[in-house]
Amino acid sequence: MASKSIKANEILNTAHPINQFAKKLIPSKKIRTNIKYFFTKLNQKSTADICELEEIRPFLINEIYKESILNLEKLIDRDLSSWYNL
Repeated sequence: MASKSIKANEILNTAHPINQFAKKLIPSKKIRTNIKYFFTKLNQKSTADICELEEIRPFLINEIYKESILNLEKLIDRDLSSWYNL
């Protein structure tokens, strides 16, 4: 599953100084593992986020990129109408 924050994912899964500090602050590996699991879950994109992106995809293509696609069609003298339904 994708992460909401690349930086948070990096902190959670590397030898980051925050992790070194957490080891000193929380000596119990079991507790640190549970905390890491909690923050990892918190940082994951839900399938609802992905579905929401798919819902606005046609809008993005039709409203934001359509003019650029039309300009490109003129520039290269080719039909790119199939790009409108990506």
